[in-house]
Amino acid sequence: MRLRIPVRILIAVHLVLGSPSRCQTHDYRFLHYTQENGLSQSIIRKILQTRDGFLWFATEDGLNRFDGQQFKVYRKRRKANSLSWNHVYDMEEDTLRQRLWLGTSFKGVNVLDLEADTFRIVAGPGSRRALPDEFVTAITFLGPSALIGTRTGLSVVDSRTGDLTDIIPSSSPVRSILAEAAAGKAFAFCENGDLLTFEAATRHRTRLPAEAYLGPGEKTVWKAFRDRRGGYWICTRKGLYRAPDHSGLRPGGTAPFRLRLAGEDFSDRYFNCVYLDSRDRYWVSVDSIGLFILDAALRPVRRISHSADNPYSPADNNIYQVFEDASQHLWFATEKGVDKIAHTHPAIRSYGQEDTRTRDIFNRVFSLGTASDGTLLIGHQGNVQWYDPASGTFGTTDNRTGIDFGRTYFIHPIGPDAFLTGTREGAFLLE
Repeated sequence: MRLRIPVRILIAVHLVLGSPSRCQTHDYRFLHYTQENGLSQSIIRKILQTRDGFLWFATEDGLNRFDGQQFKVYRKRRKANSLSWNHVYDMEEDTLRQRLWLGTSFKGVNVLDLEADTFRIVAGPGSRRALPDEFVTAITFLGPSALIGTRTGLSVVDSRTGDLTDIIPSSSPVRSILAEAAAGKAFAFCENGDLLTFEAATRHRTRLPAEAYLGPGEKTVWKAFRDRRGGYWICTRKGLYRAPDHSGLRPGGTAPFRLRLAGEDFSDRYFNCVYLDSRDRYWVSVDSIGLFILDAALRPVRRISHSADNPYSPADNNIYQVFEDASQHLWFATEKGVDKIAHTHPAIRSYGQEDTRTRDIFNRVFSLGTASDGTLLIGHQGNVQWYDPASGTFGTTDNRTGIDFGRTYFIHPIGPDAFLTGTREGAFLLE
């Protein structure tokens, strides 16, 4: 279909809209939240959503609460009941008591009362039994016990009273703690690969060296993750290891995971995190490389990396956590702020130069219309263009006068394939 204005014709101008913008090369559009948006600091250590719906971001310079519109920042203050240290390394919600437990890098564990909005220190200096180390690297819960990972091992604290009840020493910092409530067990993964196991009912503890469950060779563990199917993933500096469930954390039960895509092998790289979302997509972060998306059968299907030419790409190639909120939005913790996927193709497909964020007049769409054959009419600033969805091609209306009509505010049908357009220069017939 070709449309023209018989009395006054719009200028025919070549538009860049004939092809999708470069942000469509990976089909995912990332929005970035940084200090410019109110975030206290750009290095994100942990993302969490509490039962009241707030999102929380732990950074190296403060705790951030996000209500969907703005951030509330918590920092150390010279007053009682405030955060004791700004570097928050990990956090976990105590849902039974509406509290947020925070592990700091220098002042132990802080507990935020979500109703009173006040902090207190748990098992700190001066307590009946203090933590053996105040650099807290990991926190999780197993029944009424809060499991606290530090540089010197695993500590068990009664979450009801704040009293320290057990200490399991380690020669290496604890990197992650994963609890199995049904089995009454918790597994602490240490940086040197040692695996500490704690059984809540008997207080029995064991230590398994890295070579016993990860195999021979140097193993420096970064983090361990459990997906929603129960699978365990151990991220190391030289590869990724997987066990089908916690029973696989034994000799011969854990296997190296091979990551290959487009003829390239990434299996021996430094892995940061693994996450399985509600759509059965695995998100695997490889340090300095970016994100890999795997399907439900663990087959790599896509790689997504930061691109300086595309502001809708991830802010950074170092992604330390992937988190899905209650609305199924995906969030990404990076060293350059927090990212969120706004939408994915084909739900919304964009055309134009939005990947450079220019103020080109042809990217400003003011009105739309549809012809009888399905052709879409697009009113821009100074132009009316057509788009044929069957062929995926664009074109412009014929020009016979060279008049610049400014913005086309509306395109209104007045008959079969006849439209009245309202512009800054008046109303004109398009047919």
